[in-house]
Amino acid sequence: MEHLPSGKAPGIDGIDNFPIKIIHKWLNNTFPTLSIKCLHISCFPDSLKIGNIILFQKRGKEQRLASTYRPISLLPTIRKVLEKLMTHRLTYHLESTNSLKDQQHGFRDGKSVDTAINELLSKIQTARRDDKHVLVLFIDIKEAFDNLQHRAIIKSLDASTCPVNINRLFYNLLENRKVTLLLHFVALPCG
Repeated sequence: MEHLPSGKAPGIDGIDNFPIKIIHKWLNNTFPTLSIKCLHISCFPDSLKIGNIILFQKRGKEQRLASTYRPISLLPTIRKVLEKLMTHRLTYHLESTNSLKDQQHGFRDGKSVDTAINELLSKIQTARRDDKHVLVLFIDIKEAFDNLQHRAIIKSLDASTCPVNINRLFYNLLENRKVTLLLHFVALPCG
């Protein structure tokens, strides 16, 4: 909670990070207790599944083109806190059951882009030392996370060793999501 950035725009609930930090400081079991309750009943509150989308206009771009605008989704702060706690629970389970591949460097403690690059360089050096050829292919899927289909997430969860209540909670989180598009445009500096 202490790592929540201050001054971020709130979601539809109008609550920014500052009061969340205060609540956590004085009542530090509130959010973990809420998270455990959500996990126990496999339910994520529908009121926290509503986001506001604001379109920021990129400077110097033609106003009539859709690519001129960058959508920003403003989510309820409590939702972000609960999602973070849920993600920690899921990650803990996957790590403790060795369900993640060693080659996965993203979203893991102790691993990063740097560790991925070091591993790649080590394999290249070993191959060169052994007089072998090396072929490296990098693929960058534009907006991969934003375009990930919920069916694919659910299918991965079903194939995992996760307990049923974790799977059901994530299914529930993905259901009945709603967004409101706020149609005032804000110019963004590009550079």
